[in-house]
Amino acid sequence: MFKYLLFITLFLLSTNSFSSTYYSNNGDISILTNWWTNSDGTGSNPSNFTNSGDIFEVQSGQICTISNSITFGDGVTIEIEGSVTITGASTLTVGSTATSTVRFQIKNGGSFSNETFGNITLYGSVQIDANGSWAGNGVTGNSIIFYGNFTNNSSQQTDNSTATYIFSNIGSYIFNAGIGMNVYNHTSSGLNTSFSGKWYVRNHLQTAAFKMNAGAEMYIYTSFTATSDWSHCSSSSILHYAGNMELEDIQYGCIIQIDENITTTLSSGNIYNNSDFIFDTNSSLIVTGTAYMHFLHAVTLNDGSTLYINNGNKPNNFDTYTNTYSPTSTFRFGNNGSNYSFLLYGDKQVFGNLVFDDASSSSNVYVFNGNQTIQGNLTVGSNIIYETWPGFTYNVAIAGNITNNGTINTGASGDINSFILNGTTEQVINGTNGITFYNLTVNNTSEEGIDVNQNIEIANLLTLTDGIMYTTASSYITILNGGTTTAGSDNSFVDGPIRKVGNTTFTFPTGDQNIWARIAYSPVSGFDATTVISAEYFFQEAPNQTDLDIGIHNVSKIEYWDISRISDPSNDATCNVTMYFNDMIRSVISGSGTDIITTHYESSLWKDKGGFFHDNFDNTGYITTTNALSDYSPITIASSDGTSPLPITLVSFNAHARNNYNEIFWATASEINNDFFTLYKSNDGITFIEIAKVNGKGNSNQMSNYNFNDECTNEITYYKLSQTDFDGTTEFFDIIVVENYEKKLDFIIFQDINNQITIKPNHLIQNGEFILYNSIGKSIEKIKVNNNYPNVFQTELSPGLYLICFSDKKNKLKKHFIKI
Repeated sequence: MFKYLLFITLFLLSTNSFSSTYYSNNGDISILTNWWTNSDGTGSNPSNFTNSGDIFEVQSGQICTISNSITFGDGVTIEIEGSVTITGASTLTVGSTATSTVRFQIKNGGSFSNETFGNITLYGSVQIDANGSWAGNGVTGNSIIFYGNFTNNSSQQTDNSTATYIFSNIGSYIFNAGIGMNVYNHTSSGLNTSFSGKWYVRNHLQTAAFKMNAGAEMYIYTSFTATSDWSHCSSSSILHYAGNMELEDIQYGCIIQIDENITTTLSSGNIYNNSDFIFDTNSSLIVTGTAYMHFLHAVTLNDGSTLYINNGNKPNNFDTYTNTYSPTSTFRFGNNGSNYSFLLYGDKQVFGNLVFDDASSSSNVYVFNGNQTIQGNLTVGSNIIYETWPGFTYNVAIAGNITNNGTINTGASGDINSFILNGTTEQVINGTNGITFYNLTVNNTSEEGIDVNQNIEIANLLTLTDGIMYTTASSYITILNGGTTTAGSDNSFVDGPIRKVGNTTFTFPTGDQNIWARIAYSPVSGFDATTVISAEYFFQEAPNQTDLDIGIHNVSKIEYWDISRISDPSNDATCNVTMYFNDMIRSVISGSGTDIITTHYESSLWKDKGGFFHDNFDNTGYITTTNALSDYSPITIASSDGTSPLPITLVSFNAHARNNYNEIFWATASEINNDFFTLYKSNDGITFIEIAKVNGKGNSNQMSNYNFNDECTNEITYYKLSQTDFDGTTEFFDIIVVENYEKKLDFIIFQDINNQITIKPNHLIQNGEFILYNSIGKSIEKIKVNNNYPNVFQTELSPGLYLICFSDKKNKLKKHFIKI
């Protein structure tokens, strides 16, 4: 028994004698005499670098180099806590087989720098700890080859040399870049290994079959080649095209992302995306040549991004998935000027901007399988026919502009039935060719409305829901024979000329300057199906005010319509006209309009066309001519005895609370003998005091605007306006109220139970700053404030006197306090 124990003891002693820990002693660690068994540089040196079990530790704070080629054997551990730089043409080899237990570790605080022309070959396990560093400098052109597991637990590491990182495929290893490895070239092959973490390849990525684990990301900045596909990548891993380059034509199992502001191309081959294909902000892909895209998963186009197919090859399975398009993204399709066809599945594709390039001959774009929604602009190129698939009827809703350089087919059935303009900003209809809409609905909620910059026609119905349509003498709307329009409203009408074809009664939904004012005509004789009448409303003084026929005292100084006969084959069409007034006060019609008649400018005079004004007793009314028009020119209302108009026409009287004052403003449409206005204010709505006199315009038939600023911070203020004629007659208008509940800024300073100094303002503050000063005026701490509370100074203060100052664009406040 004693012999066995002695044998075991001797064996253990002999085994321990073969492995040691060696510590660096600055200098070149490829030299054996720079390693010692004691950390203070004493003891013995190793006889080689290949003894299994030996540990070589570069001590913290030491600066070391590798100036000669060096090989560490299998089973050896290298731990770097200081700094190591490999230089010259030196090579570094750690281990010799893929299954080696050798370990190369950059520990917390340690750094390793690649500055050699020689290769670095690492077997076994390579690890960068949380605060370790791997870097490279200079143009080295060397290779760094990994034959085992690689793990980066530190922050992103950047090798600024031109080294090529080669990852072997001889074992089921995981190369984990963690937060990131930024390298020049990256080469890998095969499916035995897999990649995790974030990899940044500045120059070239070269792979065969490739596998990324879930959550892994690979960024490519210059070029990419692959001899086999990436279909084995996790569907949540991401390949980033982070530089302007050609896409690699392979099958991708990962997410493909073209990064922000990057432009890529695809000129040949086939791309298959088995996971998402993402276009980041302002990125683009241009497909040309013989290239073909196969969508095997959804595509997302973010703001400003573009997918441009310019070879006529519609992506395979394009309509299988419900893709996501930002309103400002663009899908553009063409064939480098040649003819083509395209089928749009309305139930799958909600486009941003949709563009179809010019073609050399007739080419068809079909809306199919559902109504089409376009969040941005629609552009139809020359020789393009935009229509529905034969035999089907769909609608198209557009939130942006329509540019038509081709043909847009619409109809009751078998074509596009309705276009809906539903934007929230200005929309424009333009292009080289006009459009005949079967039905057109205007539902634009912006103040700018619809600019009609090309002639359009309505075959069936123009529906005016919201938004003003602006036309001109060269770009107008024509309602065809058999077509009609809704009457319009204060929110939606046609500002500019609009035409009607046919021989039936019709009401023009006209208006001007945000004033809705309809006019209708009823044929009396001579009309046929080809007669064309145009109308336009003007919110301004009728022309030729002094050219008055007998029986007319004065014509309107507020408004008129210009009604024109555009086409009349027999030149004998006559009609009666009805003018509608939605605000009798604005139109200066008084006394229920008993003195109002219609008047038409003909033979160089304003002539009486008869009529009786119909007062609806809600400040609206209308009047119809009783003498038919046989020629066509301006028409309006006139007073037969001068009862209308009123001394002034007050269009608006309003006020707004500003920072430290109230702004009062009013406007008149016309003034007669107006001497001045008087403005009054009150705190209780009962007792008023005069605060201003403002001169009037005397006599005016144009819009006049007035304003006055009252320095006032009351929470509630009442204002009243009066108008006085030259003869002293005064008229008072309705009282208006201004509410201003904004409190004057103040703040409270208090010391909480933790002895912290906290500031509490009496209302929210935007973009302000508190500054804390000590008793000698030295700034101690600043707090930026933007609607946040509480505001706590973090500095530990000694007892004494302090000053807190606050400032923003409106206020400057100071307060002292004593810290106890």
